[in-house]
Amino acid sequence: MQQAEDVKNLYDLPNLLLQKLPTENFTATAKVKFIPNRTEAYKENDKVLGESAGMIMQGMDYAALKFVDTKEEGVVLQYVTCEKAEKGKAEKMVKQVAIKTSKQPQPYTVKYAVDDIPSSRIATQDVWLRVKVHSEGIANQIQAIAEWSYSLDGKKFTKIGNPFTVREGKWIGAKLGFFNTRTAKKNDAAFFDVDWIHFEK
Repeated sequence: MQQAEDVKNLYDLPNLLLQKLPTENFTATAKVKFIPNRTEAYKENDKVLGESAGMIMQGMDYAALKFVDTKEEGVVLQYVTCEKAEKGKAEKMVKQVAIKTSKQPQPYTVKYAVDDIPSSRIATQDVWLRVKVHSEGIANQIQAIAEWSYSLDGKKFTKIGNPFTVREGKWIGAKLGFFNTRTAKKNDAAFFDVDWIHFEK
């Protein structure tokens, strides 16, 4: 979904797919793939910069692991945080890692074909995104801490960024979910495939 011009950060997006946190202590792992709206050729005329998608812990502060299609480094995975997001503060990119992409074989290219780009799309490898939440304190003094990590094989997970203090949303508690957005004014957009998400104690 294209961002409105007055969107300051992910808190303002109307198209977040979220759910309430299931319990005070849990681990959520999602197997995902990002398919930007450009071809393997990486041509200037078909490159749509500003596309991003990922997994977010949303509240009046938020943290997210997001794929971003960049001009300089191609597709990267960024760990970002945003304090006072509801007040329009800018998010901060804490750490960034490069992610391999490759041309997709049939029938994958047909599935993601768009009318004005006859060439095959590229996509990232499968990436596993994980957030582990543990809570400290009692009663209304409980504080939830989220630690993020990612994996390129589903087995070995690498921690990324610092622990994030989860903050409630406005009128609601904190929520976890996904987003897919872009800043460019173009009809076609990136795809974000979520194969599955698992919750564990």
